[in-house]
Formats: sequence, structure tokens, C-alpha cells
Amino acid sequence: MSWGDRNEWVHAGPLPIAALLQKTALDRIHLTYLPSAEDLASLNDQVFARHPQLALRFYQLPDGTDFERLAHLTRLEQLSIECELNSLEFVTGLAALRQLHIGLKRRLKAPRIDWPNSLRHLSISADVLDSISGLAALRSINLAAKVNDLSFLGHIPTLASLSLDGCSSGDFSRLSPCKALRHVRVNGQRAVETAHLNGLTQLESLEFLQLHDLPRLDDINQLAYGVLHLELVSLKGLQRIDWSSLSSLRSLALLPARSPLRELDLRALPKSLDLVCFGPRLVAAKGGPEALAAFAARKSDLYILDFRAAVAERMTLDCPYL
Repeated sequence: MSWGDRNEWVHAGPLPIAALLQKTALDRIHLTYLPSAEDLASLNDQVFARHPQLALRFYQLPDGTDFERLAHLTRLEQLSIECELNSLEFVTGLAALRQLHIGLKRRLKAPRIDWPNSLRHLSISADVLDSISGLAALRSINLAAKVNDLSFLGHIPTLASLSLDGCSSGDFSRLSPCKALRHVRVNGQRAVETAHLNGLTQLESLEFLQLHDLPRLDDINQLAYGVLHLELVSLKGLQRIDWSSLSSLRSLALLPARSPLRELDLRALPKSLDLVCFGPRLVAAKGGPEALAAFAARKSDLYILDFRAAVAERMTLDCPYL
């Protein structure tokens, strides 16, 4: 076994329950095998009962591993599984589960699932759309699946954060019933054009918009009007930005890898901005370092993850999928 640098524990043998109980600052347990039912019961009754904040991660397990015995983990709140699955039925018995991440390389066609009512955060690439709509208390979703109709999300009134990876184009106006939706991330949708995203303008509560790798997106001004935090990454079709229509911006991240943004005058940035993250190509654009010097509190070397963490803190947004 080994103890990680960030209060994490990596293990490939029988579970030493006593040692785990002594690690009061432990955040996460990483396992490369599936423990016996007896060990899982001990982990649940002794470790998770005392330290409910602990997250459990399974990785490097054989594809098709049967996780049915995880039903013993009735006190587990955070679970991550990174291997190919044949079924998701095991989640039904995880009565305390609040956060679930299922990392699949291939999409899993799953039947309707009885999700635990405690679930608040879901990240998954399986085709489980029919059952997601029943999660009325869900706060955030990170979804990588073929989606043509987003209306099922309108049945989740508590949804505050939505991340769509590689999904099909859809009508984003279907999200208008989501009155609590404050964060939207759209990534890697090759067919999405500006018109497909116009429905985002109906989201009155939207504060943080992330647009990534959308090659046919050529205008963001109407989409981003009124948002407070904006992140643009690898938008090859975006050639100009009219900053005058984005006067409410407080935070901005621009990483224009493979982007033709060359006529961007940094001196025209909204005066409301107090947090900026630039990619290296953008810093050398028109206005360049001289324009940045006017912003004493801004750092051109601010990493994108730092940017997202800072925005989440400003928004007091409970979302692990930014």
C-alpha cells in the first residue's frame, strides 16, 4: 500500500481497516481490485461510518467486472469507477451516494435505473437519459452521450451545473425550465453552430459559460450576454469578439489554440473584469503585454484549473465537474 501526497491512499491488497481508521485527514481511497464482500462490509461499517467524506475510486480493473457486491457500501457518499461496465444496477443499493463518476471508453446502453435519492452529482458516458429525468434533486451533470433532445433535463428543477461532452446538437431552449441552472459547459460538438446555442439566452440564471472545441461557432456575443464568467477554448470559427456587448463580465479565460483570433484588442476588455486567464498566443496579440499591464490584479500565467476554481469559489457553486 502507499499513502499519496494529497491525503490519498492507493492499495492493491487486503484492506487494513485499522490503518485507515487512523488516517483522520484521508480524502480518497484508490483500489485496483474489488475487495471481498466481508472487507467491503468492514469498510462500510467502520471506515465510512466514521469518515463519510471519504471518496472511493476503482481503476485498472478488468473490463466487465461485476460490482454487485458494492451494495454493502450503504454509507458511501462519493464513488468513482474507471473501467468498462456491463451494468449499472449496483448503484441502486448505495443509499447514501451523493457523487458518482463512471468513466467509460465506450458508451454503455443501460436500462432504466433506480438511482439513489441521495444522488446530487453525476458524471457518466452511458445512455441513461430516460432515468436521469427522475433525479429531481440532482445538482450537477457531466454527460457524454448522444443527445438530440435536451428536454429531459427540464424535469430536474434543482440542476445548477450542466456539462455536455461530445454530444449531438440539440435545442438548448429546452433548458429554460431549469431556473437554477447557473453553469453550462459545451465541449467537442462538431455539428453545433451558433444558432443551436441561441437557446442559452433564455437561461436567466446563467452566470458561468464554458465553450470548448466548437469549430462551427462563429459568434458568442449574444450567447454570452449577461454572463459573469466566460471561458473560450479552441474555437476555430471565432474571429472577433465585440466586448461592448459583454460589459457584465467579471472573469474571462481565453485559450485560442487553433483559433484565428488575431485582431483582438486587449485594451477594449470590459472594465468590470478582475480575473483574466490568457493562452500564450493571445498575450502576444494586438495590445499584448502593454495592455495587460493596466490590470494589476491579473496574471497572464494563471492556469486554467486555477481560473475555474476561482470562479467556482466566487459563485459558491457546488460542482465537481467544472
